[in-house]
Amino acid sequence: MLVGLLGNKFQVADRPNPSAIWRSALSAADPAQNGFSVLGGGHAQPPPRAALKPVASPDPGEHFKSSIRIAKNFNMKKYKPTTPGRRHGMIEDFSFLDKKRPEKSLVVKLKRRAGRSKQGKITVRHKGGGAKRLYRLIDFSQKRLDIPAEVLALEYDPNRTAFIALIKYSDGVKKYILAPQGLKKGDTVITSEQAELKLGNRLKLKNIPIGTDIYNAELLPGGGGKLIRSAGSSAKVFGSDEKYVHIKMPSGEMRKLHQECFASIGALSRSEHRYVKIGNAGRARYMGRRPTVRGSAMNPHDHPHGGGEGRTGIGLKYPKTPWGKPALGKKTRKRKHTNTFIIKRRK
Repeated sequence: MLVGLLGNKFQVADRPNPSAIWRSALSAADPAQNGFSVLGGGHAQPPPRAALKPVASPDPGEHFKSSIRIAKNFNMKKYKPTTPGRRHGMIEDFSFLDKKRPEKSLVVKLKRRAGRSKQGKITVRHKGGGAKRLYRLIDFSQKRLDIPAEVLALEYDPNRTAFIALIKYSDGVKKYILAPQGLKKGDTVITSEQAELKLGNRLKLKNIPIGTDIYNAELLPGGGGKLIRSAGSSAKVFGSDEKYVHIKMPSGEMRKLHQECFASIGALSRSEHRYVKIGNAGRARYMGRRPTVRGSAMNPHDHPHGGGEGRTGIGLKYPKTPWGKPALGKKTRKRKHTNTFIIKRRK
């Protein structure tokens, strides 16, 4: 091992000197690029603080910001808490819908009965009032086969939860259909037995591959769409047998549908409808909902849950309706002749 005397300091010859390597690297590189100035003696001095460039550091709130962006994708709108009703209210943003009057040839007057029967007696409680509505005639069957149609507008329908689309067939006929998620103005849809597997197209279940999302499915061949018509809902094709196609409903029920039934491709629009918070009672009245009184707040003469001093329980083994029938969980299904089409009941 060779040892030399350098500046009153001993240095090992066969061992690399970190300071020498560092000085050689600085001399080979451009000092201006490194942001350091090399002075006499090989010592590097850091630049003044003003010359340092800021370096982007990870934002600890980045995850929170991303969750805000995801929430915005749901087209929800939350107001400033100017009143107690505004504080907790959350509504949908309809800015992307077309601001137009409904197609005049596709609407009819809707007579409101406020929950009354022909005798004028209340048969459905908590209904009455509300803003006037025009009923949009929706083409659930879409029986015009092999005729392409262009989407003219996306509109709001006060009579259902999903949005609707105004389409115009190549022969000039206009119809309203349910709008799936992702449908845009200018798109083309078609109903055909062998249609392309595209959003909004309608074809027979036997021609839909396994794993495809569907909506507005027929219960019987030629009967028009009866199933899967509410906002954001979709069913999934998961199997088939000789005559029937197996689908999984939004409720979790697995059932059989005839392979000749038609269904549309995709999932329905307005999936954020479940997150709406009305906020105050006045808005519920605009929607045609009258006040709901708890049974435990009534007298014994008016409800089985009524009576008692102060805030007492219902005093029963199980809750009952105002007419003494079992409520909350009692199974009411009586269509035993269709049980053969149900593979697995909903949970």
